[in-house]
Amino acid sequence: MTDKSTTSQRRVGKAMALSLGVCGLVGLALLDPLGITPAHRQRGSSIVNHVVMYQFKDGVSTGTIDAACERMTTLIDDSVHPYTGKPYIVNIDDGIPSDSPQNGHTHMFVVQFENSDERDYFLQHDPAHAEFQRDIKPLIARVDVW
Repeated sequence: MTDKSTTSQRRVGKAMALSLGVCGLVGLALLDPLGITPAHRQRGSSIVNHVVMYQFKDGVSTGTIDAACERMTTLIDDSVHPYTGKPYIVNIDDGIPSDSPQNGHTHMFVVQFENSDERDYFLQHDPAHAEFQRDIKPLIARVDVW
């Protein structure tokens, strides 16, 4: 695992994500129109984005939601490559829509990978991700993934 300062450095654009809202964040994640590029990534490299949008169930406390969102962002360190044993997620941006929720979604995340094989491993086999999904499922009214 890395220390908290490394995790903070890897969360490039978090403040921007919080102010852009759902549509702006999806545009930023997919197109990088403002030129906000993580320091470890060079222009022209292909990053694979996995976008997840959540609507939490009514009655779930703010503290529980905050803890679930924080746990999602810790996957950047907790998800390790099966061959190297090292974290393989490039970046996780999280945000809350700045205006009214879009289609009921209240929180979203953009998880970035170096390639589609790593994204596919994350979605289908990563034990840390599977545990997170199992734990968050009772809290979620709706989830959409791109």
